[in-house]
Amino acid sequence: MPSSYQHRQKVALLLIDVLAFLVAFVSAMHLRFADPLHLFEFGLPPWEPMLGSLPVMAGVWLFALWSSGMYQRRGVIFEFARLMQALLIMAGVLLSVTFFYRGFSYSRGFVALFIPAVLLWTFVGRVAFRVVRARLDSMLREERRVLLIGAGPVAEHFALESRNPAFPLVIVGALDDQRAVGEELAPGVKILGRPADLAEVAKAHDIRGVVVTDPKLPHTTQLELLEQALAAHLEFQVVPSAYELMLDRVQMHQVAGVPLLGVRRGNIQGSNRIVKRAFDLVAATTLLVLVSPLMALVALAIKLSSKGPILFSQHRVGENGRHFRFFKFRSMHVDNDDTVHREYVKKLITEGAAAGADGEGAIYKIARDPRLIPIGAFIRRYSVDELPQLFNVLKGDMSLIGPRPPIPYEVEAYREWHRRRFDGPPGITGLWQVSGRNRLSFDEMVKLDIEYLENWSFSTDLKILWRTMGVVLFDRAY
Repeated sequence: MPSSYQHRQKVALLLIDVLAFLVAFVSAMHLRFADPLHLFEFGLPPWEPMLGSLPVMAGVWLFALWSSGMYQRRGVIFEFARLMQALLIMAGVLLSVTFFYRGFSYSRGFVALFIPAVLLWTFVGRVAFRVVRARLDSMLREERRVLLIGAGPVAEHFALESRNPAFPLVIVGALDDQRAVGEELAPGVKILGRPADLAEVAKAHDIRGVVVTDPKLPHTTQLELLEQALAAHLEFQVVPSAYELMLDRVQMHQVAGVPLLGVRRGNIQGSNRIVKRAFDLVAATTLLVLVSPLMALVALAIKLSSKGPILFSQHRVGENGRHFRFFKFRSMHVDNDDTVHREYVKKLITEGAAAGADGEGAIYKIARDPRLIPIGAFIRRYSVDELPQLFNVLKGDMSLIGPRPPIPYEVEAYREWHRRRFDGPPGITGLWQVSGRNRLSFDEMVKLDIEYLENWSFSTDLKILWRTMGVVLFDRAY
């Protein structure tokens, strides 16, 4: 969905929240001091001091809503739960302020009325907003009935995304010279004809626009399609060729009125990098102190249960493609042939299927690996074998959170866009580990890594760390 649309949605919600707050304030003042319910002592409302506190109360309330995630598009149940959270935050802050500020004695009756009033009016306002938005979206979607020209990767991407109610286009079908008429591009989206049939198909299906998704379509053919679209009063749009490479990884800029297409870069730069590195140093040092007894026990168990070194090290590929020495607790017997893993990785990356898959989808680690030592399965199951990587974090080769660093022979099978994983420091855990773990394809993992790098924030790192505990302890991805 366009960012400008999302911005307007958030502004509208903000205005609704401000209006709901003011209505709750006025109604609570009226109910308390005019006392139509005969629950309180009648009196003159102290408008002057209360209005003086109004901007502070409103600011705290809006901050509480924002920090609780109330300006993200979520379900009604989620919204109500976060609304309660925001209410608790506001109550805590205001009670703290009134404890230290004694210049005015606030009415407890007003507070008792205002809290349920602001909850009620805010929730009612947001429900009404959802109803109106759904109606408007439905009307707008009818105006956005489009045909896709071409049936390549971008067309398939659009067709699949159109199943999402938030998708701004209604994909009626596609026109393509290569695939058979009637063949499904995605569930509910079929090939309706050839590009030359544009005018006829558009009239038959009440089409309002055309999106050329095939960047390899000859220029002359695109001009012919444009003429047909203009004659039929259809909106005409073209997907730039770079979009096929990176899909949603593109930014559009205008310079002197000329559109320029560029690829989004990682967000771990400048002050963001300093914040991330500082957190890594503090957190890694603290974790090493806390888990050092466990690490000592694991080291002893490895030494007693099998021959060979306690630590396993190998070259891995990190930020900007730089190689570094990577540490783990040894979970396998020494001198193992890596042919099995090489074949597994190649199949995982190139075919989207794991060599050890059991019919339930791709898995990232080989199932029932015979190379494991007695304690190997246990330390892998609970990711204890990863703890020595805290030393990699202290050295600066890795971060706590980031894409997993691959082995060099894995990178040999990468497509060019997969290398976007190297735009930031590798990590011990990451976004894909808490978003499906062993149930994701390799391409899905890489897309999540790129999403993390492009949208990095300190709060995201904290959330991933918290979710990692649930994944490790309970094997539950979020």
